[in-house]
Amino acid sequence: MIYVTSDIHGNMERYRSLMSKIDLKPDDTLYVLGDVIDRHPDGIKILLEIMNSENIKMLLGNHEYMMLNALRPSPKTNIFEKVENVRLWHNNGGMVTHDAFINETLDTKDRIIGFLKDLPINIDLEVNGKKFKLVHADSLTRYPSFCKAHRRFTPYSDRTEFAVWNRWEIGDSKPRNYTMIFGHTPTNNYQYHIPFCIYRNGNIIGVDCGAGLPLGRQHGPRLACLRLDDMAEFYSDLM
Repeated sequence: MIYVTSDIHGNMERYRSLMSKIDLKPDDTLYVLGDVIDRHPDGIKILLEIMNSENIKMLLGNHEYMMLNALRPSPKTNIFEKVENVRLWHNNGGMVTHDAFINETLDTKDRIIGFLKDLPINIDLEVNGKKFKLVHADSLTRYPSFCKAHRRFTPYSDRTEFAVWNRWEIGDSKPRNYTMIFGHTPTNNYQYHIPFCIYRNGNIIGVDCGAGLPLGRQHGPRLACLRLDDMAEFYSDLM
């Protein structure tokens, strides 16, 4: 079976709850569409668990992208940009992850950074004859048309930044030959549903159901998972 989830955001309670629901078997595969870290305290623990799991695969999310920019900036990055990279990460919930990362061994730190650097941006799958494109925020294939439509001001420096940051909006063009599954934007941005649930709009599916939001909001946020074999939905307990 093939499962897809996203935006765990260091929330161990919701992660454990969801994993108990899907009961992942050795021959199953779980795809995590990025944003494992930040906001809640257990991002590094969950990240290490994913790194040590043969049947859990992960995409780069904007929070991992910020972490890399903050901790391993390009040699061309000047001191002011380095400070801004750390500030941006911390302001988006990264301080709790940074604190946990600092307490790891040098070897573990190097393994984490190496793992994040090698993460894919999009993944193409075919399940039961149906084509899917797994993305964190948007598809790399939409970047040229986005630049053309925003030629006077393009807020993204390259296609990777676009794919991890750009929010798909209702009214944006939809892919024709595959179904795009994304995280990044909580589904209540597209629909009003309590508790949060997976958003479906033809061949566009959003699976970020707000797990990064605070615990104790029993009537809304939860961690969601979609099984691609039969499109069944799974959710963490409300907590």
